[in-house]
Amino acid sequence: MPTPGPTNANFLSYASEVIDVKRDFAAQGDGITDDSTAINAAISAASGRFGAGVVYFPPGTYLVKSTITMLGQVHLRGAGIEATIIKLGNGVNADLISSGAATINLGASFGSSSSGGIYNWSMENLTLDGNKANQSSGPSYCLRIYGYGYILSNIRVRNGYYGGVQVDWNGGTTSPGQDSFAAQISNVKIHDTFGPGLQIGGPSGSQLANIEIFGNSTHGLHIAPNARGLLVSNLSSYGVAQGVSGGAVALLCEANNCVFTGCLAQDSDTVQVALLASTCMFTGKVVGGTGSATSSGIQIGQAAGNTPYNGQMNQSAGLTTAVSASGNFVEGILDSNLGTNGQLWLANDGGQNFARVIAKQASGPAVTGTIAGTSSISSGVTPNGGTISATSPALTTSGTIATAASVARVTPAAAVTGIIMQAGVVPGQMCLVDNQGAASATITFNTNPATSHVSNAAAASVIPGLAGRLFTWDGSFWVPAHA
Repeated sequence: MPTPGPTNANFLSYASEVIDVKRDFAAQGDGITDDSTAINAAISAASGRFGAGVVYFPPGTYLVKSTITMLGQVHLRGAGIEATIIKLGNGVNADLISSGAATINLGASFGSSSSGGIYNWSMENLTLDGNKANQSSGPSYCLRIYGYGYILSNIRVRNGYYGGVQVDWNGGTTSPGQDSFAAQISNVKIHDTFGPGLQIGGPSGSQLANIEIFGNSTHGLHIAPNARGLLVSNLSSYGVAQGVSGGAVALLCEANNCVFTGCLAQDSDTVQVALLASTCMFTGKVVGGTGSATSSGIQIGQAAGNTPYNGQMNQSAGLTTAVSASGNFVEGILDSNLGTNGQLWLANDGGQNFARVIAKQASGPAVTGTIAGTSSISSGVTPNGGTISATSPALTTSGTIATAASVARVTPAAAVTGIIMQAGVVPGQMCLVDNQGAASATITFNTNPATSHVSNAAAASVIPGLAGRLFTWDGSFWVPAHA
């Protein structure tokens, strides 16, 4: 087979499975020559070759003076991080690598956007440099894609003028054209951008592992509402910018059903982790760091009418919309978040939240907000000196105690009577009613067991203030432990 000419795009090295941007399309990789045309031609050729292909970048710095358009089923491979660098030229003021950016809509209703977008593409073993110091406008991200079914692995992303990586796909729950719409992002470092490090609006069910995000000018990781069910492990988000209008958050999650395991969030002067969603799980360590004096640790839910976080979706007319967060599980160590909202902030507890944390502090509030009756919140404060200032729901005469959780906390302002226990679900279910009212604020149940759901033996029993009583559901009535 004749050897292809180095500058003739019509003579690809078909003897190889891989298109080499230097050998086959005369890219220079010298950090001086504009390699935009060569790279775009290589990607187009890979896409046209059996509808898929690999583009290899030998070691070098590939300067581009116009946006690289990514195509579906094309796989970019470098020689390694810092060995292969794709860098945006001065004054381009546009994305480094992009596709379908006009379709991105992080605030759209789930499943309402296009089911199009590029799919089954990947990037591996390279560095993307947005050259932010020499851009003046945008949008200019290092990577901005509307697509699905992709893999990003062993990537370093830095110096984005608008941000590091923004990815979105919101075409519903079908899998158009491939085996799964979910994406996989692993072993990725994103840092020193003028915007968020990683902003993801979909696809839902994606997996993120071994992610390091630091030194960005706003949020480290922002998960928009459509990116539901993300699995995030070993995330380290730190070095969050201070004094940002609207606040910069290490981890801002607005999507339900996400799971975060083994994560570190640190250095925000506003809040480290904002769980503005339901049925999420977070385990890890949350540290105030350089912003400890004004920061909160973990926020659960959001009240309406406040100043929104920078760029968050759950807002309207410049004010937050209510997010009643429920069914979340939080476990970890909260260290030195000494702002007025405390280390664990129940901003809008929608119930059935479970939190078990160790709050490390010498003073200030550990837990604040209002604890829903169906939530279970436990906090060990070390060293002693922190306070738990969260309150439980009020209980008035003839009111109902919710029993969906194992502990039902209530705070009557005075003695109350005619109280009803919400019916149980399964025989053997247990519920501790914790009366957090003053000693005189007793709780007396309705005397009719058919109404109160409390057995005859305890229908008129009283729970003193600052005391509790354990009940077991027998299938028809709640039976107190002393009966």
